[in-house]
Amino acid sequence: MSDLKFAFRQVLKYPGFTAVAVLTLAIGIGATTSIWSLLAAAAFVLLVACANVANLLLARVGRRQKEIAIRSSRGAGRWRIVRQMLTDYRGRYADSDCRRSSTQRCCAGPRRRRSIRLSSA
Repeated sequence: MSDLKFAFRQVLKYPGFTAVAVLTLAIGIGATTSIWSLLAAAAFVLLVACANVANLLLARVGRRQKEIAIRSSRGAGRWRIVRQMLTDYRGRYADSDCRRSSTQRCCAGPRRRRSIRLSSA
């Protein structure tokens, strides 16, 4: 009985908080399910993205199989080859935004425009 009196006093003292709490509890059952569904969908998209990146990395390493075979036959360990592949990847593709066609300039600075002067005759 004292719990009911306390609850009633809290409702009178903090009506806004009580309304929000009751609505949250009422909506919470459906909201929890939808939040978990969205979280699962986001995790699935992340999993697919990770699988795609792993597949691209494996394809790149597969193309370099001859180089890896030569390095391992010369005595390089597995971790040495892995480090070589990772550093080569970072060095080769770190500035991929700047690799454009020869007619476009990215990192060389802005192009100078020639001003055309018309003679007034």
